[in-house]
Amino acid sequence: MNNDEKSNNINHEISKYHKALQIDPDNIEALIKLGQTYETKGDTEKEPSFYVLAQESYEKAIAKKPSDFKIHNLIITLSVKQGRSNELLKQYEKKLHENPNDQTIAKSVKILTAISLASIPPRTSYIKPKGEYSKIVLDYILPYAGIGCAVLGFTVPALRAVGMLGIFILALYIMYKLLFILKSAKNKYKRGN
Repeated sequence: MNNDEKSNNINHEISKYHKALQIDPDNIEALIKLGQTYETKGDTEKEPSFYVLAQESYEKAIAKKPSDFKIHNLIITLSVKQGRSNELLKQYEKKLHENPNDQTIAKSVKILTAISLASIPPRTSYIKPKGEYSKIVLDYILPYAGIGCAVLGFTVPALRAVGMLGIFILALYIMYKLLFILKSAKNKYKRGN
C-alpha cells in the first residue's frame, strides 16, 4: 500500500467515525477509534496537529467513561509521543489530589512517574557539548544493554555467553560510575580549598 492509499484509507476511517458520532455522540468506542486513527495519521504524516485531535477524542471518551484505564493508557502513550509526559503527570497528580481514592488515576500516576524517571531528558539544543553523546550512551544505554544481555543469557541456556557479556557490560558501567564519583569528589575537594 503506497502513501496515497494509506492516507485515503485513514481519511475514510476518520469520516466513518465522525458519522458514527453524529448518529450517537455517546459512542465511546467510536471516540477511541477516532482518536487512534488521528494518532495514526499524525504518525504517518509527521503532523502534530493530528495528535491534538487524537487527544481531544480521548478526552471526550474519558469524560463519558472516566474509570476506563484503556483510554487513560492511550492518553499516556500519546503524551510520550508528544514529549509531554511530565506535563500530563502534573495534571494526573492534581486529579489524584482531588480524588485520592480513584484507582484509575492512581495507576496512571504510577505509570507516568515510571516513564518520567526512565526517560532521557529532552534535547535543549541541536548542538551538543563535547562528550554529551557518550554520556547518554554510558548513562542510559549501557546499563540497560548489560541487564538485557544478562537476563537473556541466564534465562536461555544456549545464550550463556551473552549472559557473561551482560555481566561484563554491567561491571564496566559500575567502574565508570565509580570513576565519575571519584572525579566529582576530587573536583569538589579542589573547589573547597
